[in-house]
Amino acid sequence: MLKRNKNTKGFTLIELLVVVAIIGLLASVVMSSLSTARLKARDAKTKSDIHQIILALELARDASTDGRFPGSLGWHCLKPSGICWAGNYSGNSTITTALAPYLPTIPRPVAPASTYMYDAYLYYPYYPGPIGSSPAGTYIIYALEADSTATTCRGYFAGAYQAGYYYCYYLIEAS
Repeated sequence: MLKRNKNTKGFTLIELLVVVAIIGLLASVVMSSLSTARLKARDAKTKSDIHQIILALELARDASTDGRFPGSLGWHCLKPSGICWAGNYSGNSTITTALAPYLPTIPRPVAPASTYMYDAYLYYPYYPGPIGSSPAGTYIIYALEADSTATTCRGYFAGAYQAGYYYCYYLIEAS
């Protein structure tokens, strides 16, 4: 017959299960924090890209003979060719050529490929009328993921166009 020693040290099955449950709970909290951090990082990159594009547009305007922003009237995808925003707008090589000395490659939005509306930034030189409460002028439209309020837009907050994405109109210069 085996004798059990009452002084045996170890863990019971219940204690091990409790520890595993606590570790699982902590892991889920950390993963959700990392997900939010990724969204904020993508938004920070988008805001940085917009800043670079605006600087390039202003430099192109300053270098032009007529002192105007590059491109014809109308909304344009900021890419050399192709369509964007669900096929509603097309790219413009004139704009990308004018920006090439200052911005050799126009950045693409960092939104996942499944978000078809935000596959390029939109640009309108000298928009003739107000957009909502904003004045007429030269605009860029961009989308944010993590930020969902007017205070986080650099420009005018326009709302949600697709679930989880909030877009902003940035007025480069009023006309």
